[in-house]
Amino acid sequence: MESVEQIIEFILDQSRFDLGRVDMVRGHSSRSWASRPGEVISAHELRQLIGHNDSGALDPDGVREARLICTEETISLLVVRLRVLLKDYIDVENDTIGHALPHLSHDNASETTTLQADGLCAMSCITGLESFAKALVKGSALVGSRTVESLLADWVEGQPVRYRTCVILNGIHIRAPLEPVAGIRITPLPWSSDELPNDLPVLSSSAPEDYLGKTIICVDTIATPPLFRPGPDEVPHPVQASSNCIADVDAVCQALALESDDFVDGALLWNDYSELRKVFPARNSSTWARSGSSLRNQLKPGWRKSVNFQTGVVTLSPGDLPLSDMDESGLGHTIRALMEPKNRGTRISATRLIRSRDSRHGLVDQFVDLRMALEALFLRDFTNEHSQEMRFRLSLVGAWFLGQDFEDRRRIRRVLRDAYDTASGAVHTGNITITDVNYALLADAQGLCREGILKFLRDGPPTDWGDLVLGPAGE
Repeated sequence: MESVEQIIEFILDQSRFDLGRVDMVRGHSSRSWASRPGEVISAHELRQLIGHNDSGALDPDGVREARLICTEETISLLVVRLRVLLKDYIDVENDTIGHALPHLSHDNASETTTLQADGLCAMSCITGLESFAKALVKGSALVGSRTVESLLADWVEGQPVRYRTCVILNGIHIRAPLEPVAGIRITPLPWSSDELPNDLPVLSSSAPEDYLGKTIICVDTIATPPLFRPGPDEVPHPVQASSNCIADVDAVCQALALESDDFVDGALLWNDYSELRKVFPARNSSTWARSGSSLRNQLKPGWRKSVNFQTGVVTLSPGDLPLSDMDESGLGHTIRALMEPKNRGTRISATRLIRSRDSRHGLVDQFVDLRMALEALFLRDFTNEHSQEMRFRLSLVGAWFLGQDFEDRRRIRRVLRDAYDTASGAVHTGNITITDVNYALLADAQGLCREGILKFLRDGPPTDWGDLVLGPAGE
């Protein structure tokens, strides 16, 4: 029996590819495929164009998105072979196959996405077997039939689909790339639109300039099973995403916020199949908002925006805004500490502290979130004792835990007490007077909360909070 590679090479010899044409429709570019003269080429010519395109000389969409043109009789040779090879994954009633790959073709396909609790996204697709076969042929024209056959063999053996989970952040701006733990990379985006990477998601509500200077988290991810049989007995979410990294996306966001002393919010999430896109380049711009967030594009005070009206290039300058120069090792330590089961309560405090830094929520909500963060951190009972007065206990414990001497402890106790009183007033009345004094109190208490969280993660809590409050002899 002929191999998949041999069958695909025969089909390529009998096939043609439609490069299509880009037209302007109502001010927007639109590509169409109609097998017009001069736009249809052979597989050999397509491969030559791919070689030239690697040097950046041609429009990548015009080459890699070429449409396969072949007869039903020709493609049926591969379909018949796949029915045998992939029999365990084919729904014979509907002649479809399930896979953890992105869309393989421009044909209609069923897709289910699952946003998991760990911040990863799993994608399950169901594709017609003939469309699956055509995608393999098209991919072979782009990267070679031997490569495609090897990929298919890996998936039949259960090898996972590999990609990167990407999350673009609001709030933080870093100066240089970081890899605080294995498998997680944190990268700053350029400040000029002509330098932005081509694989960023395209959103109708956003322009390229909205990405300038932002930060992206990329997590090495795998999806299993790579192939599955669709059908009535199929589980609701057959594909699961996982990572060998020690951290989840939320822990990375929390660590970035703590280490930078800044607000950090994961705005948009997408799966980056950068390597597979070379084989299956059908577009998939699926992007998901995380926890109701959205990409924020407002200019910050001191920023400068310039537009070159000849080229359309937009450049953003942060002015005097300091960029974060975080220590990679320290960031990694904070991420690992946040992931320890004993620090679950501390993560609750970190979550609320970060929410309290979001100025969009208003001063009342900021103080209420801060109060929750402080309670999760400092509202502790002494060993074999119980105190009913939360305000007194929280401010006292916080002062002893963070203070270096008597004056420092007195200052911290006053700030925590006043912040707690202000937040309690907001809970009861729904109102806080907007004054510089209250904003300063919020910032001071946020700083103490952050300091406490980092100390918890670094040193752990005292063995006995009562002994802490008694203090060492002579104090």
